[in-house]
Amino acid sequence: MNNTFTDTQGRTWTVELDFSKLRKIKKHADLGNIEQIGRTWAEILSDDQKALDVIWLAIGADIAEDEWLAGMNGDTLEAARDALLAALMDFTPPSKQDMVKAAAAKVHQKYREAIQEATRLIETLTSETVEAFGTSPSNAPASLATSTIVGR
Repeated sequence: MNNTFTDTQGRTWTVELDFSKLRKIKKHADLGNIEQIGRTWAEILSDDQKALDVIWLAIGADIAEDEWLAGMNGDTLEAARDALLAALMDFTPPSKQDMVKAAAAKVHQKYREAIQEATRLIETLTSETVEAFGTSPSNAPASLATSTIVGR
């Protein structure tokens, strides 16, 4: 595993953890009990803002946070999360690494399953909407026809 990632501005960042950084992360990143690795990793996977906060604190960047955030997008966030997991493994004592690996793997599995289920539900809802209102947007109620997709 590699504890580095490159942002959209071409800057390479190294994610490193030590006890000082963990104290800052615990204080500023609004995570639950950071010692509960499974729960903490689930928060980092499911909440992009928390993930960005943790990664920002773990890289110890010497630029303004807004400037750093301007170089982040979905792909770089994914790479940064991978780098964070690598840094966590580097930081973890060898006697606990198997436990951390197992917890992270289980959380990743459940996260992928949740995304697959959400996708399935969206496809079902989309199919039901098409069946209920036909394929023409003019057949849909005004509230559906004028809705926007969040984030678009």
